[in-house]
Amino acid sequence: NSGFCQTQTIDQVDFGLGTTTFLGGGGCFQGGIISKGNFSEYTSTTLPETFDTDDRINAFAFESDEIGIAVSSTGRILRTTDTGETWEEVEHDFTDVHFTDVEYVGANEYKATSKWEGEGCFGILESLDNGLTWQDDWELATFYYPKMEAVHMNTNGDVFLGGLETNQSTEGVIFEQTGGMHYFNSLSNKIKDITSRPDA
Repeated sequence: NSGFCQTQTIDQVDFGLGTTTFLGGGGCFQGGIISKGNFSEYTSTTLPETFDTDDRINAFAFESDEIGIAVSSTGRILRTTDTGETWEEVEHDFTDVHFTDVEYVGANEYKATSKWEGEGCFGILESLDNGLTWQDDWELATFYYPKMEAVHMNTNGDVFLGGLETNQSTEGVIFEQTGGMHYFNSLSNKIKDITSRPDA
């Protein structure tokens, strides 16, 4: 798509008629962009109007063929219910939040990570109603972790979230949610992304 100045994320969703690919990023002087298609042809989707030209789409997560969430660098949460053709903005109460990643973790629940520069966000957010409302995840982030970068769920249903331990720190942190238990790991390096193999 020639409208992209910067492509930030790519995601694939199987809609039953082949694999559909979503590209997210930002356009020159126009803010966030989402394009939908395959590896040879893409079409622009319909997003709410924004006047922030620095906005870019950083991540996608889909819970079904129809319903998905996209998050942006300027703190916007977008939701689709029509296989990604149109996206509507989800209102929330967080300010100066820069979303970095989002994942659907099952049972109507999403997890999102963010970098925080204002008040009212502790780095890990959750939605328990299919992305309609959002709040801090107090079970995982019981303290202040303002620079979270990544969330990933493996094929076993274990959820991992990573980032920086504090605003001033260079040490990384990984939260793990496994079988109802929560674990915390401190690392010597910052975590930028998390993935896993199907057999891991």
